Amino acid sequence: MKDRYDFSQAVVGKYLGKIPRNFQFAAETDEIHTAKWHNPSVRLMAGDRDPVEAIVEKARSIVLAAMDSKAFTLPVDPFKLADMLSVEVVPKADVRDARTVPGPGNKPQIEYNPTRPPARVRFSICHELGHALFPDCLQQIRHRSFHTETTPVEYELEMLCNLAAAEFLMPIGSVQEDISKLRLSVDTALELRVKYQASVEAILLRLAGLSGVSCAVFAAVTDESPSSGARRHRLEYVKGAQNWDAGVRRGDLLPLETAANECTAIGFTAKTSEEWAPGHGKLKVEMVAVSPYLNRVMPRIVGLIRPAGAAITDESPIHIVRGDALLPRGDGERILAHVVNDQTPNWGAGFGRALQTKWPLAHRQFKEFFEQTRGPKLGRTYLSRVTEDMLTFQMICQRGYGPSNRPRLRYGALQQSLVELREAAIHHNATVHMPKIGTGEAGGSWGMVSNLIAEELCAKGVSVTVYELPGRARNSSNRQGDLFHESHR
Repeated sequence: MKDRYDFSQAVVGKYLGKIPRNFQFAAETDEIHTAKWHNPSVRLMAGDRDPVEAIVEKARSIVLAAMDSKAFTLPVDPFKLADMLSVEVVPKADVRDARTVPGPGNKPQIEYNPTRPPARVRFSICHELGHALFPDCLQQIRHRSFHTETTPVEYELEMLCNLAAAEFLMPIGSVQEDISKLRLSVDTALELRVKYQASVEAILLRLAGLSGVSCAVFAAVTDESPSSGARRHRLEYVKGAQNWDAGVRRGDLLPLETAANECTAIGFTAKTSEEWAPGHGKLKVEMVAVSPYLNRVMPRIVGLIRPAGAAITDESPIHIVRGDALLPRGDGERILAHVVNDQTPNWGAGFGRALQTKWPLAHRQFKEFFEQTRGPKLGRTYLSRVTEDMLTFQMICQRGYGPSNRPRLRYGALQQSLVELREAAIHHNATVHMPKIGTGEAGGSWGMVSNLIAEELCAKGVSVTVYELPGRARNSSNRQGDLFHESHR
């Protein structure tokens, strides 16, 4: 029960919270990220952040907390996930797919149609769990339950819940066995949707984040209003990888003569090169039609866009070399990052001890920070300069130290720390260097850790080099075994 309690405290309190006191909805021109978002629930959830990034981060944090509690398996069980979030799920045959309504104790309750295909049930429940990530969930679900038609403003909310469902169904680390042999394409997503019991959209988002190439995933919806005239497709979101700017944004219209016009039924695909933004040249585009929103006729369209001259590559976004991380390669500012535990300011054995010996002042500064820190330390970070062009970055992501029958690495804390590492690297215009963090005494899965590094650092344009000492097996993972297999059997 302790793991369950820890999960509830870490997740329910932080991500399923109440509306902040004295909150006022921002005017539509206040923030650049929310300028084109009109749904008040979306604006409340995101604040001054990009709502797409905000919802993905919330969903990902819940998944990682569930992994840390050792209560998460693949394929994802949405009923188990709902139970961990204290959301009751009730079968009800007269519901079209699923819906969220006020339940006992004024808590969200999901009603779902048990006669739908299993894959549809899984997606629908995860989509409804996405609604629970919005601070005004209990208010806005009453509004939704009395409407038979969905307005364009409400599509914003539904689209973000689709993205949350994608993160739940295809979490970080879920394709770690296949990633080395996967080709970034719509065809790959269509092939893998059955194996992973996830949507095409979910798989495309995960593959793009791990691909190591300049690309973006997009979703578009067809304008079905009577006054729209010729059929036009409007972008719902564009989520780039490797910090690539495709030149198109949410709300942009696709060209009149676009291949999206060929995707008229679910499962129809199209591949072409088109110019979507003046001055940005042609883009490589692959797309597929997926299920439409409730009360709409035309399917949504999701797909990939890449630079026109881009070639398919199998190269990992993380540069892995044989060498000594204490001698990071390259010029300019460099940040040397590593994982430490939350119980002692000492940096333990192996790499930490070597770093402490080489730069004792950095360790003394960290020790002072550690001893002055009050409350939980997991997820805290510390940055210090050791030379004119070198900084060290400690990430407190290991629960305790010493022998353990389960991994001590906490993936939720690591994800938080990597976000802060990314911000530090961008601020200092620095490259990031590290050993295979989290896989030694912390006992973490390198497949999982590398997925987090790829998505939180590399996909956002930060260069990362990982060092392995000569003589160690290149394909070694860790002494505890694979996250989703050995530890959950």
